[in-house]
Amino acid sequence: MDSTSPDVTGPGEGRRIDYVPLDDIAGTDGNPKAHDIGSVIRSICALGYTAPAVLDERTEQLVIGNGRLEALRIIRAYVNGDDVPDKYEPVFSEKPVKDGLTGGNGLARHPDGVRLDSEGTWLVPLVRGWASADDEQARAAVIADNQLTVIGGWDDRALAEWLDDIAADNPDMLEVAGFTREALDDMLAAIAPPPDLDALADEYGDPDDSDLWPILRIKVPPHVRNTFYSLTENAGGTEDSTRFIHLVEVAADQLGADA
Repeated sequence: MDSTSPDVTGPGEGRRIDYVPLDDIAGTDGNPKAHDIGSVIRSICALGYTAPAVLDERTEQLVIGNGRLEALRIIRAYVNGDDVPDKYEPVFSEKPVKDGLTGGNGLARHPDGVRLDSEGTWLVPLVRGWASADDEQARAAVIADNQLTVIGGWDDRALAEWLDDIAADNPDMLEVAGFTREALDDMLAAIAPPPDLDALADEYGDPDDSDLWPILRIKVPPHVRNTFYSLTENAGGTEDSTRFIHLVEVAADQLGADA
């Protein structure tokens, strides 16, 4: 693998960042992580290549950064005027993507964070110096890099507030961050305080007595259901609620007569 720095001699040599030709970097065989490559393209173009991929010196394959490297190859194809998969073409027409790739002068170039050598080869920052002990550790590293982020979750209120600020100042950056306006609206609604009674009355009107009635849900065997229907066939309605009220009233009258 070509590099701008000396080769790592083995574990314990520390970590360093080399700028390596994009085509010399091997992805992870059988990587189980799926990627939204369109979103990764959008992020790299608008924000730059902000996080280097990480190489496993033992396997000479990536443990971190497969999606980013795939996205970079598509971005390079676009910049070079080569064919880009149809599903990604619309991403390159978005304003943050165009602004990030052109620097405002209209000429597409490599993303910030990527270098070009004298021959125009794209050089990508790659963390070197880590080696897995065996295949199980290598696979655990691949999974951990993704899963630990997932299980960490979000502080929903802080996230919604940040996204709301982004949307207010630069709406285009909302999708760069991986969210839609609809998703943000749902988040803001979820953290909003409950409406007061006056607001509910303005929206839905004042409640009537039946709105406060309890709802009973009873699971009964078929023979009880059939008996219920036969006893309430003269209830004056076919709804179960009407039948139930009729049955209770008849029972109450009977109890009163027996007292």
